[in-house]
Amino acid sequence: MQEQLAGLFKEEPEAAEDVRGRYKIGWEFVTSSVSGASIFTITEETLGKRFTYSVKRKDLRASGQYPARTAYFLGELTGPDNNSDYSYVGELDIGAKKLRFTRKSFMSDTAPGVVVFRKYLDAVLAGHDPEARGLLVHHCGKCGRCGRRLTVPESIEMGLGPECAGKV
Repeated sequence: MQEQLAGLFKEEPEAAEDVRGRYKIGWEFVTSSVSGASIFTITEETLGKRFTYSVKRKDLRASGQYPARTAYFLGELTGPDNNSDYSYVGELDIGAKKLRFTRKSFMSDTAPGVVVFRKYLDAVLAGHDPEARGLLVHHCGKCGRCGRRLTVPESIEMGLGPECAGKV
C-alpha cells in the first residue's frame, strides 16, 4: 500500500487519457516537478457536481524534532477565480495513506468536496478505476485562444473557455 501511495506523487504525469484532459486511471499527475503544483477537477456523476482541487508541493526544512520532508497540501476551489480562490483542506499524508486535517484546515470531514476527494483517493489506493466509481477526473487545461486556466470539464475538452468559445 505504501508503494501505491508513493506512486501517486511521481514527478511526471503517467495517467492514461481517453479524451482531451480527462484521466481514466491513475493519480500520478497530481504533482508536477515543473511548478510544484497541480490543479484538477473531479466530477461526481451521481451528485452531478464537480470539485476543483489544487495540490501544492512544498519542501520543508528540518526544524527542531521534525526532519526535512516534502509535503503536499490540498486546497479546494471555493470562489470564482480558478487561479487563487482555493481554501486549504489539509495535507496529503503519504505515510498514513490519507488526507490529514491540520489546525489550519477550513473544511470538515463531511464537506462534499472532501467526501468526493476521499472517495477518489480510496478508489486509487484500492487499485480501482475512479471512473468505474462515478468519478471523472480532468487535469486543468489552458484556453487555446487566450491562455487562461480551464477547470470546467466541458471547457477542458473543447480547449476553449466560455468567453472565447463565443468569439470563434
